[in-house]
Amino acid sequence: MSVAIRNTVVVALLLIVSITSGVLAQDAEVVDRIVSQDSLSLGEAAFLLYRAAIQDNPPQDIERAMAILRERHGRFRTRESDSPVTLSEFALIGMNAFRVPGGLMYTLTDIPRYAYREAVYRRLIQGRSAPRQALGGDRAFRVVHRLLSQFPPSVFEDTERIRADIAELRQQIDTFGLRVFDPPSFTRGMDILQQADARRETQPAEAFQDYERAETALRIVVNTGFPVVIEDRRRETLEARSTAVAERADTSLPDEFNRLDSLLSDTERLRRQGLFPQAFEQYQDLTQRFLALASITRELREEAERAVDDAETRLREIRDEE
Repeated sequence: MSVAIRNTVVVALLLIVSITSGVLAQDAEVVDRIVSQDSLSLGEAAFLLYRAAIQDNPPQDIERAMAILRERHGRFRTRESDSPVTLSEFALIGMNAFRVPGGLMYTLTDIPRYAYREAVYRRLIQGRSAPRQALGGDRAFRVVHRLLSQFPPSVFEDTERIRADIAELRQQIDTFGLRVFDPPSFTRGMDILQQADARRETQPAEAFQDYERAETALRIVVNTGFPVVIEDRRRETLEARSTAVAERADTSLPDEFNRLDSLLSDTERLRRQGLFPQAFEQYQDLTQRFLALASITRELREEAERAVDDAETRLREIRDEE
């Protein structure tokens, strides 16, 4: 590879590493030295991989990168940072750093040759190669680029976050029977979700995109159905309030009636803000409380009327006795 072409590739890859990992690219002098190496050292390999893979407090020098390496892999604890690194060792460090899933032997062991096989299978390592082959700097950058493309550092955390959001949406859909308001979107979202779950471990970047699409479809179901369901609950609450007014609860028990009216205003605000689950529950509660208030007012009025009737009856009896 010519110097000009090599430099162009390096600049492009460094830009990707810098943007994707969320850290500044390595010092130009260090980068130039690494990329020009025909045989990368273990310390340089660890620095390059961990610098790209670790978002929170990435190593700033080779010494720190070696400390991380020795902590994660017992096989490297006695190795010096300036010892040559093989292609299979680079694959092992890189797949661990980027949390690349693999087969049984790779998962159960810390052996470079199994990591190498997985890396070749996933096309992280391309072209003619051998496990014990020395690794040049430009090829190392290409492997890092493929790792970043397939297994972005934040993809696992982002996936768990969006899966939690999806779980909440599905619970709302099931609890409030929302799927009937947009069956096509619900079916599409569940089909995409099934596809995402199937490749979450093997193709995390693609799975994350599927989860985003599934969340969008299911959110459409919620946003379509909830306004209808909420409006039904709101109408029931307003009818219950009218019943309380008809029973003169607003004048018989003004403090309690005004308190419920204040809660109703808060619930209306939740509805306008799109906080449908909270509004739904409060409308249900208010409906029961307005009806209970109407019932209590009715009982008090009937009791008062009976008391008046009893008093009038007793008064007539007294007059008759006279």
